Amino acid sequence: MFPKMQKAIKYKTRSQMLSLIPTCGKVAEIGVFRGDFSHEILQTCHPTELVLFDLWPDGPVDSGDADGKNPQVFGGSDLEKSVRLRFERSSHVRIFKGCSSQIREFPADYFDAIYVDGDHSHKGVKRDLVNSWRCLKHGGWLMGHDYEANSDKTNISYDFGVKDSVDEFCWQFGEFIHAFGMDGQVSYAIQVTKKNRLYYGRLYRIQIHLQRLLKRSLRKIQRFF
Repeated sequence: MFPKMQKAIKYKTRSQMLSLIPTCGKVAEIGVFRGDFSHEILQTCHPTELVLFDLWPDGPVDSGDADGKNPQVFGGSDLEKSVRLRFERSSHVRIFKGCSSQIREFPADYFDAIYVDGDHSHKGVKRDLVNSWRCLKHGGWLMGHDYEANSDKTNISYDFGVKDSVDEFCWQFGEFIHAFGMDGQVSYAIQVTKKNRLYYGRLYRIQIHLQRLLKRSLRKIQRFF
């Protein structure tokens, strides 16, 4: 039995979607770039703790705005320095440079919300979602960027692995998308339940097993033709 689906709420922007996050909670962001959205989270949600993760590699790093437009390129080390300088007077902000898997150092059920905007490959998004899910409280918010393009605001479309990863994650973990932030590059918000994890995890493994069996059967059939 699937979880009861509700029609997702659509906010005009991801900034408005932040209203879902309770104030004075613990929030993390994976993929920070210049820290512009980090600053929005800090000003809107007033978290008691804001934890930022980014690789900031030594080479050039590029990113666009919430609509996927106006791409900018900076050196990774320069970005890290500017973000640390930007938040140096905020005692609520902690900054981690390196792989987003560092979030696993935090206890389970620790965060009230996590925003994922780091590695956009299928494997990278799935890893960040699974690691974030573990660290979120029941009822917490798992959010992220670049789910799909909103043609009403942009004609730019990127071939990311985000949508497939999010949809696969929801099926595997028994979760579903509650809201969208309808910028040019759409953000999503999943309110984590955790109660369906074991049941839907088994269903997911059964589905994968059946798919593999079907592929093997088709290959055997093709040998006869």
